[in-house]
Amino acid sequence: MTTIHILDNLEPFLNSVGRIYEVGGGIITVLAILWILNFVAGLIRNTYAAGHSLGKFYRSYLHRYLKTAFVAILSVITKKVSNSSDSTKDTIKA
Repeated sequence: MTTIHILDNLEPFLNSVGRIYEVGGGIITVLAILWILNFVAGLIRNTYAAGHSLGKFYRSYLHRYLKTAFVAILSVITKKVSNSSDSTKDTIKA
């Protein structure tokens, strides 16, 4: 038997190994995609839970004080804008 005869006899084995490798690669690809989707879903779930907890804390303990401060700052800014626009109107009329 020569080397060529041995290679001819190994051809069905090599075809089987090639098919197994191809199927294994496909399975690994599908598993990788599923793992990535699960990872992203976990990130979304944890981000939502953190935001929900932070929102409950803010609404329960901080909202009433920050709302008052925000309204006060907004009214000061509105008064400054209205005062500056009134002075501009006076100079234009004169």
